[in-house]
Amino acid sequence: MRYERKFIIEGLPLHKIEEAIWGHPVGFTVDHPDRKVNNIYFDDMGFSNFQLHNVGEGERRKFRIRWYGYETEHIADPVFEVKSKHGELSKKTLIKIGPFDTRGFQTLLQFPKLASLGFLQPGLYNSYTRSYYKSFDGKFRLTVDRNMEYRPFNVGVGISQSKFTEDGVMVELKYDEQYDNEWENIADHFPYRVSNSSKYISGMMLLSA
Repeated sequence: MRYERKFIIEGLPLHKIEEAIWGHPVGFTVDHPDRKVNNIYFDDMGFSNFQLHNVGEGERRKFRIRWYGYETEHIADPVFEVKSKHGELSKKTLIKIGPFDTRGFQTLLQFPKLASLGFLQPGLYNSYTRSYYKSFDGKFRLTVDRNMEYRPFNVGVGISQSKFTEDGVMVELKYDEQYDNEWENIADHFPYRVSNSSKYISGMMLLSA
């Protein structure tokens, strides 16, 4: 399992955030080229997972289909992710699924590997641009997310044209649990506030406002 420490940064241009990363004493370097991340989030009819995350329950899960790039209708290489959290620790289970068309999506039962999760319904599409960094010793990874966008997802229709955007940048520091005694030394060089913010929660709150 790993920790994911999030920093919400508002009112600061991206190049200033990048300067802080490049100047960090652990020697962050680019780990992967920038790319667009797309997610479709799922929940049950009672929105149980949303409720648990919203109140900060210790044991909670998020279900999503993720893919990369700018295509939003014909998804060639999606992955279904189950993200489990126990307190502040998390882990991800990845399940490769076949190509699908977001406009024709009906139920998770169309993917044989996900038959046991057929009760889940899609409700939220989320996308953002992500940059990737890692420390020189490989212990810590850093992602920088911006251009965050949220849209309703409707069964049989797909991703709505109505969208909600969110200003600011989210920086996430990710590391295995054995390095938890070192994370504050990393964070001390970032003058940003630590947050428990969740893109799923943020998106659902925007859609329901």
